[in-house]
Amino acid sequence: MDVEGFWKRIKLRLNAQKISQKKFSEYINVPYGTFNNWLYYRRSIDVVTAYRIATALGVTVEYLVTGNENKTYS
Repeated sequence: MDVEGFWKRIKLRLNAQKISQKKFSEYINVPYGTFNNWLYYRRSIDVVTAYRIATALGVTVEYLVTGNENKTYS
């Protein structure tokens, strides 16, 4: 997984939606310090947390992981 790209896409979505990192961390019920460390040290997170973040941002986990917005499944 491209962890750097994952967090970059999250930052882009937060900026586009004009949501502060602190406010977003509160919304997803993650301490701000933890969320900040994930963002800046590009930590991998568990799939449940990735799903919560994606849902809160209105995107799919696939988009956060790959940058691909297509929802085609075979």
